[in-house]
Amino acid sequence: MEDVDATDLFLRPVVVFDFDGTLADTADSIKRTARHVLEEMGMPADEIDEARLNSMIGPPLEEGFHDLFGLTSAGSQRACARYRELYAQLDPSACPPMPHAIELVDMLGRQGRTLAVATSRREDVAERLLVQIGLRDSFAAVAGHLEPYRRTKAASIAAALEMCGARPADAVMVGDRFHDIEGAHELDVPAIGVYTGTAEPGELERSGADAILWGLEEAIIKMRRSS
Repeated sequence: MEDVDATDLFLRPVVVFDFDGTLADTADSIKRTARHVLEEMGMPADEIDEARLNSMIGPPLEEGFHDLFGLTSAGSQRACARYRELYAQLDPSACPPMPHAIELVDMLGRQGRTLAVATSRREDVAERLLVQIGLRDSFAAVAGHLEPYRRTKAASIAAALEMCGARPADAVMVGDRFHDIEGAHELDVPAIGVYTGTAEPGELERSGADAILWGLEEAIIKMRRSS
């Protein structure tokens, strides 16, 4: 990891945000829905541990069911379909904005940054949830999971940059899990890792984040001091 201040990276003209765990506090709703699906599929409750449920936050959904809980490819697809059915029924209060997310997005927008979202969620779901938390109009682009050709975090980031007419040298990625950091680095985009409660201690440093924040409020404080 390079010794770079997040404030310097936020000066780049395009700022790409992850959604789950970065802009929206969806941890409880993701874990609760995944547990429900796994129990419906017959997995014993004592095999659905909190650590693996927490790791469902970040990666593509099918990958999480397959890699973390050992479902077959077909089983993972069934689990994803049921998960999405249940998640669509949740009250909007299950997906609140992360603390200080709205303030940070507003600040960057006022400073003239072009903002985008790159997520492993299905793109249509990400669009709907951004509307629910009142942030959709702040973003020039929303790029999410699209079958069959956009299935990785790097692919979503690349799509977001293309939608914004931006090059990797123009952008910075902001995310809360190692998938965000590694996906950005595949494209030579620097990445700010932000600890919001989903990543394990040291995860973002190990993944090579170019800068670390301990919550979104730290970014706001640093930018105010530098202005």
